[in-house]
Amino acid sequence: MIALAMIIVVPTQSRADVLAASTNVNQKVFTDSAKHYLPINGPKTTLTFTTTTANQRVVVLFNAECSVKSSDHYTYVDTDVMIDGVMAPPSDSDNAFCTSDGSNLPANWVSASTNVVRVVPAAGVHKLQVRVSLKNFTAGEQYWIDDISVIVMK
Repeated sequence: MIALAMIIVVPTQSRADVLAASTNVNQKVFTDSAKHYLPINGPKTTLTFTTTTANQRVVVLFNAECSVKSSDHYTYVDTDVMIDGVMAPPSDSDNAFCTSDGSNLPANWVSASTNVVRVVPAAGVHKLQVRVSLKNFTAGEQYWIDDISVIVMK
């Protein structure tokens, strides 16, 4: 007797649902070390999104053009992605979004991104903000943020 076995492999699809998305192409220039909320939703500093289940994992993709004017190589823009007022990892540490090239000119332009993952504990409407500040600031230094895009997915 011969036994035949057949294994059928069916590919599964993985899919990400976009919960919110926005852009802003208006340049922002900052000349201090204060924490600033970026206009990520047109002129608004908040983008809302809705989750339908508790403990929903969300992914935020933040992208922007960035440049730092400084005479050193260690001044950098720190970016915090905030969901409901809580910094989402890995943006909750000293991540350098962009840095100076030391020329003391608005040079070294980059299109940088910070991607975060956070489990949102409650279902409902949530608030996303992106906060930036210049670390190792010295008087006369400044930075530019431009061409922002934000995507929130589950």
